[in-house]
Amino acid sequence: MRRIFIIFPLALSLILGIFIIYFNFKNLNIFKKDQENKITFLEQQLDKNYRRNFPVHLPILLYHYIENVTDERDTIRKSLNVSPFIFDSQIRLLLEKGFTIITLKELINYYNGQSSLPDKPIILSFDDGYRDFYTDVFPILQKYHVPAVLYVTSGFVDLTHNYLTMSQLKTLAKSNLVEIGAHGVNHLNLNYSDPVSINSEIFQSKANLEQFIGKPVEHFAYPMGEYNQNVINLIKKAGYLSAATTDMGVTQSYGQIFELTRIRPGSSQEEYFLSLLK
Repeated sequence: MRRIFIIFPLALSLILGIFIIYFNFKNLNIFKKDQENKITFLEQQLDKNYRRNFPVHLPILLYHYIENVTDERDTIRKSLNVSPFIFDSQIRLLLEKGFTIITLKELINYYNGQSSLPDKPIILSFDDGYRDFYTDVFPILQKYHVPAVLYVTSGFVDLTHNYLTMSQLKTLAKSNLVEIGAHGVNHLNLNYSDPVSINSEIFQSKANLEQFIGKPVEHFAYPMGEYNQNVINLIKKAGYLSAATTDMGVTQSYGQIFELTRIRPGSSQEEYFLSLLK
């Protein structure tokens, strides 16, 4: 009986000791995990701050028409046009030279520290919302499985045979290869319009397009490339995440996210085309 009384407290002490060791070990692991999470969060914040403070080399190509112009008298269309054959060759050359065509969403995610950018990133952008984007550009995007952003002037949808139909716009918006951005309602010069018209071009174009396609429209391109600080403030207020200019440049920075630069490649090919991207 005396043995039992001696062994029982020893066993109880041993069990208690094991419990204390386990409890402390568990708390230590929780503490370590908490510290690791804090370090990871700090690293993410530092990385995000770094990304937002240093520019990235990221050409954004600006296109309008991609078609075979048949009316030789249409000089404006001819000056803004690139043939489908040349556009196809430009995309093929970009891929051969190691460029990765990305979306504006990927650029925003990069600045938010949510993902990295690939080597040699580049963006394709198209202004106005012409019908040839659906008939000529979209098949090429599908062929090479590359994305593009299409800035649509909302008041021009279904307007004439020159612009996208509503059905075409909705089809494009369903594709993961096409980002739909806003380009005003009536393509007005925002530097010389009255306040009511400016608000409509910025706010109403977003609302119209979101109603048309049933998804958020988060990017804007200034009609005619015209803008000022008041316009930028309204773009931010409307909830856009970026805005594209026609200012020439091949680098982007977070501080200029509402003044994205672009370049017009036109019908350039081979080495000259590549030189524009440097």
